[in-house]
Amino acid sequence: MPNAIFPMEGGCTCRHVRYRMVTAPLFVHCCHCTWCQRETR
Repeated sequence: MPNAIFPMEGGCTCRHVRYRMVTAPLFVHCCHCTWCQRETR
């Protein structure tokens, strides 16, 4: 994410979990929401 602009907001596809990042993430694809885990498998 070298060109990303922070803060950045997002959320799960289930729309029950929202997040806001103020720096680049250490890793991605680590959702704890069981609905999203089901959707990405």
